[in-house]
Amino acid sequence: MFDDSAIRYVLLYRVWGIVSGLISILIIANYLPAAIQGYYYTFLSIVALQAFLELGLYFVIMNTASHEWSGLSLNSDRNIQGNAKNLSRLVSLGRMVLKWYGIISLLFILIVGLIGVLFFPESEKGIWLMPWLLLIVLSGFNLFALPMISLLEGCGQIREINKFRLIQAFISSLVLWYSIYLGAGLWAMVFVAFIIVLRDIYLLLIYYKPFFKPFWGRPALETINWKNEILPMQWRLGLQGMAGYFLLQLSTPVVFHYHGSIEAGKIGMSMQVVFAIQALGQVWLSTKTPLFGALVAREDFTTLNKIWKRALLVSLSIVFIVGFGLVGAVAIGQAIELQIMERVVGEWQFALLILAQFFSQFVQVEASYLRAFKKEYFTVPGVFGGMIGGALIWYFGSSMGVIGAIIGYTISMTIVLIWSSKIFISKRHVSLFKDLRRFNH
Repeated sequence: MFDDSAIRYVLLYRVWGIVSGLISILIIANYLPAAIQGYYYTFLSIVALQAFLELGLYFVIMNTASHEWSGLSLNSDRNIQGNAKNLSRLVSLGRMVLKWYGIISLLFILIVGLIGVLFFPESEKGIWLMPWLLLIVLSGFNLFALPMISLLEGCGQIREINKFRLIQAFISSLVLWYSIYLGAGLWAMVFVAFIIVLRDIYLLLIYYKPFFKPFWGRPALETINWKNEILPMQWRLGLQGMAGYFLLQLSTPVVFHYHGSIEAGKIGMSMQVVFAIQALGQVWLSTKTPLFGALVAREDFTTLNKIWKRALLVSLSIVFIVGFGLVGAVAIGQAIELQIMERVVGEWQFALLILAQFFSQFVQVEASYLRAFKKEYFTVPGVFGGMIGGALIWYFGSSMGVIGAIIGYTISMTIVLIWSSKIFISKRHVSLFKDLRRFNH
C-alpha cells in the first residue's frame, strides 16, 4: 500500500528545493534590488498567516484518511475499491473538509489581503500593491486545493503527489529565475503562484478525477464524526499552527517594520535557507507519516517502532550535516568577502538558526509518532513556545534587529524542545516499548 519508491520523489523534490533555493538566492542577490528582496520575503511571511485560518487541519486529514485507507486501495484506473464502510467514512471526511476550506479560502483572500494593504508603506504602493493583491487571490485558490492534496497523501499517494510537486517545483524555479532576470520583481511571485494553481487543477480535476468521483455523492454508510474524531486533534494543531506563526514567520515582518526592507531581506533569505534544510530532513518522516497511521490501525507496533526510529536517525542526521556544512560555507564566503554574503546573516547567526531548526526537527519526529495514534500532546509546549517566541522575537528584534530576532527564535526553540521531549519520554514507557494498546485508549 505504501511504496518506498515514494522516497525517491520526495528526496528529489527536497533536494531540488535546496538546489533551487540556493540558485534563487544567487539570482535574487544579483538581479533583485536589496529593498525589493525585503518585500519578497515579507510577502512570504504574511501569506503564511493562513495558519490562523487553516487551523492545522492538513495533518489531521492525512492521519484520519490513512486510518480509513487501511481497508481501501486504488485499481489501475485510479478508482477506489475495498471496504464500503471505510469508503463511506473517507467520502464524508472529504466533503466536510472541502466545505471548510471553501470558507477559509475566501476569508484568507479578504483578511490577509487587507492586512498586507495596511502593513506595507503607502508611499511605495506602486511597487507592491498589484503583485500583492494577485498573489493573495492565487494563494487563496491554492489553499482551497490543500485538503484534497492532504487526502490523497493520507490515501498512500505519496509517490504521485511528490512526482507532481517535483515537476511543478522545477517549472516554477525556471519561471522565477527568468522573470527576476528580466526585471519582473515581485511579479515573479505571482507567476509562481499561478503555476501551482495549474498543477492543482490538473492533479485534482484530471489525473485523479476517478478517485474523487465518489466524493460528488453523499456517503452511503457510516460517516466521520467531526466533533469526536477530528476536532480533538484539530484544535490542538490549530493552536500550535497559530503559535508557530509567531515563532517561524514573525522575524521578517518585525525587522521590516522596525529596521527597513533591506534588513528584512537578510533575515528572510536566511530563514528560507534553513527551512529548506529542515525540509530535506523531513524526507523520511513525511513519506512515513501515513504509514505510521496505517500501522497503528493494524496494530503492527513492532514495525511502527522500527520504521520510526530509522526515520528519527536519518532526518536528524541530514539537518545536522547539511546545516552545519552550510555554516562553514557561509564562513568561507564572508572571509573572502563574496558580495552575496551582504544579503544574508553572519556565520554564527546562521549557526544559531541551524541549531534552532535541528531542535525543531527533533520535535517534529517525536510528534509524528504520537499523532499516528490520533493523539496530540504537544499543544501546550507548542502554543507556549510560539507565544514566548513571538514576544522574544518582537522584543529583541525591534531593538537589536536581525541579531535580536535570531536570538529570540533560538531561545524559544530550545524551550519547546525541552518541554516536548519531556512529554514524549513520559509517554514512551507506555507507547514506544511497552503496551501500545493502552496508549491508544
